[in-house]
Amino acid sequence: MPYCQKCGREVKESDRFCQNCGHVLSPGTVQGYVSASTYRERPTGITVLAVLEAIGGVVTLFGGLVLVALAGLMGRINIGGELRPMFHSLLGGLIGVIGVLLLLIALISFALAWGFWTGQGWAWAVGLGVAVIGIILGFLTLPGGLFRMLIDGLAIYYLTRPYVKRFFNH
Repeated sequence: MPYCQKCGREVKESDRFCQNCGHVLSPGTVQGYVSASTYRERPTGITVLAVLEAIGGVVTLFGGLVLVALAGLMGRINIGGELRPMFHSLLGGLIGVIGVLLLLIALISFALAWGFWTGQGWAWAVGLGVAVIGIILGFLTLPGGLFRMLIDGLAIYYLTRPYVKRFFNH
């Protein structure tokens, strides 16, 4: 029985698409199929990156929800009495925008975690891009950004290893 080249699930030779991942198969030929013995296994480091990305997504989601809730309360709270209501509205709006941005970042983190977990080619490219941006941000926040630069540098090194690239079909 043939297996999908992308996810390793068993497929019928007559199938045009993998029922599991949607990968385009070429019926009647060996292209697009692999045997069970050549199924690509997810590297342990990619599993770790996927889990860390998911955890980061949960933390970011929680932070975004807290900021959005705080933004909604800003109009009802009078801090210090001497602040003008317009300032409260602007501050609440700014906090709300930051909260919404954090929610979007959380969604991207969840998508990236799923992409790492399933070996999506775009996740490899996005992971490299995020690591490069992290190095730039780490450089801008020196000396505190040294740790971030180190971690993102290691991520770039790892993602460019041949067996990792092979997992993502690169």
